[in-house]
Amino acid sequence: MNRDMIRQPKLTNFVFWIERVDQTFYRLSQEDASLFRHPNLERLRLFHVDFSSFEKIAETYFQHENLATLIVEDSQYSPDALNRIVSPSRNLKDVKIHDIYHPPFAPIHFLPILTPYAASLKVLRLEWRHHQSCYTPGFAGLDLSSFAVLRLLRIQPGILLGSGGDGVESYTTGTKLGLLKLVRSRFPPGLKILLLESLTIPPPPGPVREELDMVLSPKDLELIRCLIEHKQSFAPKLHFIFMYYLDEMVEPEELYELAGKRGIEICGLYQSDIIDPGLEYLDADTYISRDGE
Repeated sequence: MNRDMIRQPKLTNFVFWIERVDQTFYRLSQEDASLFRHPNLERLRLFHVDFSSFEKIAETYFQHENLATLIVEDSQYSPDALNRIVSPSRNLKDVKIHDIYHPPFAPIHFLPILTPYAASLKVLRLEWRHHQSCYTPGFAGLDLSSFAVLRLLRIQPGILLGSGGDGVESYTTGTKLGLLKLVRSRFPPGLKILLLESLTIPPPPGPVREELDMVLSPKDLELIRCLIEHKQSFAPKLHFIFMYYLDEMVEPEELYELAGKRGIEICGLYQSDIIDPGLEYLDADTYISRDGE
């Protein structure tokens, strides 16, 4: 595949998408790395490929210093392979990591790859639903408090705040004061938009009823209440809290009035909904409601 590929100095946006009939990953060889060696890449999207072999190439092989947007979806790779893709960038701003079930390695290993961009990263989407790390005792979560310019975050609460157990506190255990301390120690301080995954608990067993059965779990209800009540102490710019599948839940009406008083909008999303307000809005001090007002 790579024998006819030469560097394209004018190429800024590269999408590599191979979807096979049998749903297996397309495996890239070490030699295939030349497919992605374009010095002026600003946006790279990889879908359904296995680029684990890139961990063997030299750290200086890729030259895309201007890479600002990276999207990796339903793919297979190691931490070192991903770092080979990421590390040439000097100004990474937007990262999306999406996997239908779970990433190819533990979430904690993403942190050292992304931390060098704590001063530039503005959008981070870690799209994993019900990842097992959230339920593994001792998982401390991802500390994003040093990501000072991060404005939009999509994440499962347990990935950010940890699972608890083995002496590690989490949002699922402990007191309200403990939860607030945890939130303050984990959240990026400049956050404007928070998209929360995996908040619902399933309906009780029995016949399917017409009315809505899905509800917020008690721990997530307490978490969202904490975010609303204390936003000034950890993320004063927080304006939107999006919750997936809110339309299928019994709405947490008790939170709406409280949110309105704190200048926060609570909105529901489908799993396929895309929130992309643009970097200009994320950097601005003004706020636009979901209705555009």
